[in-house]
Amino acid sequence: MTIDVRIGFVPLVDAALPILAHELGFDRRNGTHFILQKEASWATIRDKLQFGLVDAAHFLAPAAIAVSHGVGHVKVPLTVPVALGWNGNAIVVAPWLADEIFAKAVGAVSDPTVTAKALHAIFSERQSAGLRPLRFGIVYPFSSHTFLLRHWMHLGGFPDGADVPLDVVPPPFMADSLQQGYIDGFCVGAPWGQQAVRQGSGRMLHLSVELVKDCPEKVLAFRSGSITDNTIPWQQVVRATMDASRWLEKSENIAEAARLLAQPEYLGIAHTDIEDILSGHPGPSCPSDLRTVASSIRLDPETLKPTRKDEELIIGWIKEIDVASLGPASHKVYRPDLFEQALANT
Repeated sequence: MTIDVRIGFVPLVDAALPILAHELGFDRRNGTHFILQKEASWATIRDKLQFGLVDAAHFLAPAAIAVSHGVGHVKVPLTVPVALGWNGNAIVVAPWLADEIFAKAVGAVSDPTVTAKALHAIFSERQSAGLRPLRFGIVYPFSSHTFLLRHWMHLGGFPDGADVPLDVVPPPFMADSLQQGYIDGFCVGAPWGQQAVRQGSGRMLHLSVELVKDCPEKVLAFRSGSITDNTIPWQQVVRATMDASRWLEKSENIAEAARLLAQPEYLGIAHTDIEDILSGHPGPSCPSDLRTVASSIRLDPETLKPTRKDEELIIGWIKEIDVASLGPASHKVYRPDLFEQALANT
C-alpha cells in the first residue's frame, strides 16, 4: 500500500528530483505516491503549502526561511529535511541593453564586476537624461535571484543595488516580460533564461555560479507540524528524492531525464534544451560563445543535505531577520539531522 503525497512545484529544471522520483517509480518503491501539482508562481506555492493544499513543495530556500520567521508573510514554520540542489540561475538582459553594456565595458565582459560597472554608467546616464529607470525581474522578494542581482549590481557601485527597481515575475513569464519591454533584465532559474536567449528577447550575461560558487537554491519544504506529528511520510519522500538524484548523477541517464522533464505537465519545452542544461551547457553567454560549466546546475547527492552553513548564509541575505535575536532554541528550518535519519532508516 502506498501513501499519497501532494507536492507542489514550479516548472524549472531544479524541480527534477521529485518529478523523476515519480516518473521512475522511486516514490512507489519507497511506499509513497507523489501527486505533482504544477504552479506558475512562488506565491501560489507558498500559500498552498501554508493552507495544507499540498503536503510538501519544491520551494525557494530563502523563502522557506523568511516565511518561517514571519518575514514578508504571516509566520508559518516550515521544515526542510532535504534540499534539491545548487546553482542554476542566470542573469539575462534585453539585447539593446547587452549592446550598451558591452560598448561601455572596460575589461572582459565575462567578469561580473566589469558588466556591473558598465550597467551603473548606463543607469547614471539615463538618470541624468531624465529617461525611465531600468527595471529588473526577480521571481520572489526572498530568493537567491534577488540576492544575486543585488550582489552583482553592488559590484558595479550601486548601493546594494537599491537604485534599480526589482519587479516580481513568475519564472515562466520572464522571457515574455522581457520581450514586451516590461522589464530590461532578470535573474531566473533554468530553463527560462535559456528560453529568452533562444527566442531572441534576451542575452545571457552571467551564470549564478560565477557570482556564488555553491549557491543554495530550491528545497523540499514541509509544514513543521506535519513532520513533528509524523502525519506525512517525509522519510520516504527524502529517500525517493535521493534515489532520483543518484539515478540522475549517471551521465547515461541525462537524455532520458530530459525527455521526462520536457513533458507538457512538467516543463513543456524541447527535451534537447533540458539535456543541454543537465549536461553542463547552460546556453549562449557573453559575448556569444557557448560556455560549458559542469557546475552551472547541481542536483547530485552531495547537494541534498540541508546544512546549517547554507541556512546561516541565507539568513545573512535576509536583512529583515534580526540575527542577534535568534537564540539557540529558535526554530531551525534546515534539518540535517532529519536528512540523516531518513537515509539511515532504509
